[in-house]
Amino acid sequence: MNYQLLRKLLLLLALPIWTNLISVAEAKTTKIQRIVLTGNRILTDNEIRKIMKTQVGKDFDKTELQEDFDRIVAQFYELGCRFARIDKERLLVKQFDRGLYLHIHIDEGVIGKITVEGNHRTQTEVIVR
Repeated sequence: MNYQLLRKLLLLLALPIWTNLISVAEAKTTKIQRIVLTGNRILTDNEIRKIMKTQVGKDFDKTELQEDFDRIVAQFYELGCRFARIDKERLLVKQFDRGLYLHIHIDEGVIGKITVEGNHRTQTEVIVR
C-alpha cells in the first residue's frame, strides 16, 4: 500500500473545511494569543511546539501553519503512526480582541482492534500483520 498517496488523499479530503476556517482568521492581521494542542499522547505539547514555527506572540500566517501541520504529521509518521493527521474538522481558529486563538486537534491514527472473519485458507496473523 502506498502510504504517502493515502496521506495526501486524506489531506485533500479535509482541505475545504481548512480553507473556510482560515478565511475567517485572515480577515484581520493579528498576533496569536494562545495555541491549544489536544489528542496527542505519543508526543508532548512541548515536543510539538518545538517542531512548530507558529508561536504565541507572532503574527498568524496560514502558510506557516500548514507547514507546521506537515512537520507534525511527518514526526508522527517517523514514530510509526502512519495514519496520523491534523483533524481539520476540529480545528478552531477564533479571533478575539486580544488576539487569535488556535485549537489544534491531532489524530495520531492509532489503530485499535482489527477483526478478521471468514478467513478459511489464511491464518488471521498473516492477514493482520
